[in-house]
Amino acid sequence: EGVAVITVKTVDGNFTAACTITVKKDEPGPQPVGGKDVIDYAATGMTGATGAYADFAIKNTTSGAEYIINAYDKNTVTCLQLRTNNNTSGFVTTKSAGKLASVTIKFNTKTTAERKVNIYATNNAFASPADLYNTDLAHVAQLVYAVGSEEQTYTFTGDFQFIGVRSADGALYLDTIEVVWAGSEPVVPVAVTGVT
Repeated sequence: EGVAVITVKTVDGNFTAACTITVKKDEPGPQPVGGKDVIDYAATGMTGATGAYADFAIKNTTSGAEYIINAYDKNTVTCLQLRTNNNTSGFVTTKSAGKLASVTIKFNTKTTAERKVNIYATNNAFASPADLYNTDLAHVAQLVYAVGSEEQTYTFTGDFQFIGVRSADGALYLDTIEVVWAGSEPVVPVAVTGVT
């Protein structure tokens, strides 16, 4: 906080103008607090009624983040089934809860062969899982399923606020996607007033 006076004089020295700037610190608004969201079949709201791949919005989370998942909704499937066919299936953040800390993928036992999961991180909100198939978007990590390694964790490096998860190739089955948010430090905006 403080006051600054800026004085400007023309080259010939005939005219002078002064500007007084007062800088005050505003109080920060509500900030993301972080938290952990465990997304499983029940959390998606799927009932098996659709009988096809469809988008499901996930809004009531511990962290306050919001997600969309495009997964297979059928009575015989009670896990998160993703695929690459049609370039629409995956899991994305549409509203951030601050800074991403980590993501843990728990593979379902229906996954019997090696499968790869691409992890994406960005500072722009995703509109839908179809965004993950944009050729300009590169994954930041790839988790590989193998028997005996059903749970895989990736810890983010850098300040990313939105996550995307999709199959690298083909269908895969997941029990849970666990997203851990670090939150963020309060951002204090600076107000400029009193300009004369």
